Amino acid sequence: MKQTLAIIAYMKARGQEETLVSQIALALNQAFNKHMSVTIEKSIILTDSANHTPVEMMDACEKIDQAPEDKEEESATIGEAEANKQISITFDHPTLEMIKHLKPLYIKAQINSKTLSKVFVDGGAILDIMSLTTLKKLGKRQRELITTNMKMTNFTRGATPALGVLVVDIMVGPKTMYSTFFIVDANPTYYVLLERDWIHFSQFVPFILHQQLIFFEGDQVRII
Repeated sequence: MKQTLAIIAYMKARGQEETLVSQIALALNQAFNKHMSVTIEKSIILTDSANHTPVEMMDACEKIDQAPEDKEEESATIGEAEANKQISITFDHPTLEMIKHLKPLYIKAQINSKTLSKVFVDGGAILDIMSLTTLKKLGKRQRELITTNMKMTNFTRGATPALGVLVVDIMVGPKTMYSTFFIVDANPTYYVLLERDWIHFSQFVPFILHQQLIFFEGDQVRII
């Protein structure tokens, strides 16, 4: 759900039409409601300008049986510890080959226990994308998708309709998390695309020049 709200906030900040924002809200809300059982604590109301219907997006999290004072003290302690923690990262000096390459950042990932070799990490995208071919490769069918009428626009203003939404767990390195993929009938050079909010939420740091994806595991730096 944190990913859902981040996408909506970003699109509203960029002045996207309320109808488009509401469509994304509906699709993602349906996806998370279908796959997650959580306790609702607060909500954000968006207005669908097409039919003037309020769309309720829930910021949901599990309640913790803990006194407010204890939460504040624990939060402050964790915040101070994180602020004082410094980890150094050393990179090789870029070689001539590195400087000349125009490769996107591809990584390996597992979805539904199947390994995908060309997973595109794109810090410029705001939606996780999966092709219909990849969907079939994972043993899924189109009738299993959550319905949506959303269309995605590329830089030439061409619109590609999403066939539906699929929520699956994706494993990158040692980390496994839920991701919401919009399925498209297209033939990209990659199996799936992982967007900016996924990168931030997963706390990965992509380096295109070095073709590496790094993350922190305790006080250690890991490279994928």
